[in-house]
Amino acid sequence: MKNTVKYQLILKLLKSRYFLDPSGRNIDNITNLVSEAVNSVVRSQGIGPIYPQTSQIPKISDIIESAEIPEKISQEPTIILHKLPTLMQGIVKAGHPYMVKNIIPTPSIPALASYFAVSMYMGNGVTGEDSGQVLLAELACVSAISKLAGIDPLKSAGVFTFD
Repeated sequence: MKNTVKYQLILKLLKSRYFLDPSGRNIDNITNLVSEAVNSVVRSQGIGPIYPQTSQIPKISDIIESAEIPEKISQEPTIILHKLPTLMQGIVKAGHPYMVKNIIPTPSIPALASYFAVSMYMGNGVTGEDSGQVLLAELACVSAISKLAGIDPLKSAGVFTFD
């Protein structure tokens, strides 16, 4: 019985630090973690088009050999967030003025904020039945592009992520 209470308290703590509470009462914790993550990667970004390498990158064979599922999860998510700059070493910074790789646009800040906010409720909102009224955005985009191209928007269709 004593262990059950202990595990319930640990689970409650992890849920409050890692997931949005259904009531939204832990939203300050979430916004602080997002801020921490963004600040962590921006502080280490360097000036070039590639995220800088600041530490030794392990060999693939070493990663394979040492990988294991931890016996317990950290109760403090910032420990994970502080590892982001190390994990980002060598990543292409698509928004850098000297980087043109497949013309990848950087997402806008409102797009990222919207993605984050919606993903807390439905992380897989890529089908019409799972995405609420977001499907309307597809229809609006297709219609606007069709009008620009001189195509009847009532006869056009789009190729987006929805089924």
